[in-house]
Amino acid sequence: MAVENIQQVWLEVVRIVKNRTVHPSLWRALEISTGVTTDEDLFVVGFPPAQFPMSSLLMSSEYKNAIEKAIAEVTDRQLRLRVMEGTSLAEWTMTKRREAVADESRRAAEEKRRIELAAEHTWDGVAEQVSRKYAKTPLRQLPHIRARYLCEAIQIISDGMDKLYDSESPDELSERALARVIEKVATLVELPSPAVALELMRYRQSLGKK
Repeated sequence: MAVENIQQVWLEVVRIVKNRTVHPSLWRALEISTGVTTDEDLFVVGFPPAQFPMSSLLMSSEYKNAIEKAIAEVTDRQLRLRVMEGTSLAEWTMTKRREAVADESRRAAEEKRRIELAAEHTWDGVAEQVSRKYAKTPLRQLPHIRARYLCEAIQIISDGMDKLYDSESPDELSERALARVIEKVATLVELPSPAVALELMRYRQSLGKK
């Protein structure tokens, strides 16, 4: 649809909706709005920044369906109503660019979280968990706080063993990976690594695990 025809199309949509609804505030919002463009399956309508809060009336479930039905009647296309702050095609381009950047940031954050979750199911992930737990522990220089951290780290390692360690017949790689995590915790709490390993064994024995 040519951009120059959009406003005429929108004015016809506004006329149809006003004939079918009795809501002066909605009418006012429709009159303030401007048809901007169609973009794929969107019919884009803009509002001046000062009046943008009024756009919520158009997007309410009570009226959005009626507006989209009128759009379909006028354009003979099934288009979804989209409102924006601004009334020009250039502002729509800027809006899409901002949203693309925001979407990319969100996808990056989701991917980071996915990687973190996946890492929790590897020995490297277990090592990262005990390190993060230590870094987030306040007053960790105090002996009783450090002891508390050790108990929490032991639980994290034990949970990792449940997922990653075959206690019946562990392979050499698993043995070495477990040892590295134990040594990391031992370094953080300034204890000999066999002492940490002993605490781990005692904890698992208390749970009836090997």
